Amino acid sequence: MRGFVDRKKYRKPASAGYFLQEVVVTVFVMGIIAAVAIPKYTASLNRYRAQVACQRLVQDIELARRHARFTSQDVKFFVSFNKNFYSIDPLDSPLRPSSTYQVVFEGAFLCPIIDGLLSPASRSTQTDLTITFDRYGVPNSAASIGIACGDTSGTVQLSQEGQVSRQ
Repeated sequence: MRGFVDRKKYRKPASAGYFLQEVVVTVFVMGIIAAVAIPKYTASLNRYRAQVACQRLVQDIELARRHARFTSQDVKFFVSFNKNFYSIDPLDSPLRPSSTYQVVFEGAFLCPIIDGLLSPASRSTQTDLTITFDRYGVPNSAASIGIACGDTSGTVQLSQEGQVSRQ
């Protein structure tokens, strides 16, 4: 087979890697996508945290109210705006049975509502709030508690009759 030529010998070698321009364009496009997506993701995460914090607060106020009615004794719902926590006395913590039921907010902030506006606790004169539920589950006063997380906020309102709503 004298006239036969092995074509494998004369092929061009395949490209071994990416060109610098390709890498730069890829990184640039990914940077643009990240610049658009990260703020939207952060806003969505803040909205979720505020909703979950409001929902938790509503459920715990209801828990305090039901516990007062069930045991026929006074229950104190204490909110500290400066320290960013609330507690329910005399309930025990489900995680630490010998300590008081206490919830500390990490990603959201508790804020008092003053004249219908959310007011950061650092600028407010109201640093603590105590709501006492009597043995019938009726609170001693109406209250509004705000929750802020980033640019998102929510409000939990407790009426004089003991109805809890989230806005």
